[in-house]
Amino acid sequence: MAGIEPVSKEERNLGGLDFFLLWAGAAISLAEIWAGSLIVPLGLGLGLWAILLGHVLGNTPFALGGLIGSRWGIPTMVSVRPSFGIRGSYLAAGLNVVQLIGWTAVMLIVCGGAADAISKFYGFSNPTLWIILSGIVTTLWALVGHRIWKLLQRISVVALLILCVGMTYIAFQEYGWEKLAQIPRQKDFSFMIGMDLVIAMPISWLPL
Repeated sequence: MAGIEPVSKEERNLGGLDFFLLWAGAAISLAEIWAGSLIVPLGLGLGLWAILLGHVLGNTPFALGGLIGSRWGIPTMVSVRPSFGIRGSYLAAGLNVVQLIGWTAVMLIVCGGAADAISKFYGFSNPTLWIILSGIVTTLWALVGHRIWKLLQRISVVALLILCVGMTYIAFQEYGWEKLAQIPRQKDFSFMIGMDLVIAMPISWLPL
């Protein structure tokens, strides 16, 4: 069946740069930026520790799962068959579909909200319309095929990296390290909650 058969190394068309840009784009997506804003109550110091430790813990099983897929040329849902059997893999795939629908909804809402925030500067606001348009663009992206993905991904991720560097520079220029470091911590938001949020981001990619 197409999509579950092992892909030989000769048939693979993504190189190291493509994989780097793929996961770099995931790491600095709007959803990640939004999630990062949720741990502001930890303050700058503890927030950075939560990000660093959380990504180490979350990315370790993610990377190990990626090694299996890379070595054998199979998707994650096929790699669980030795442990859970063919029928067990159907359950895992079904749960994956559910969580991906949820994640898609979250990212479309975040994207629509970001687009609406920009459009407000021009006197127009319609969050629902922007969410629908974001869904249409995402669907078209999925339909164009992986060959065009490579080009679009290289352009969009590089642009997003430049934007993130610019945002970071502006933030430190505007407020300075000392002022940002003095942001008070809110006691009702624990370090473990922040860690849990950070770990969930890379772990959620594991089924892919």
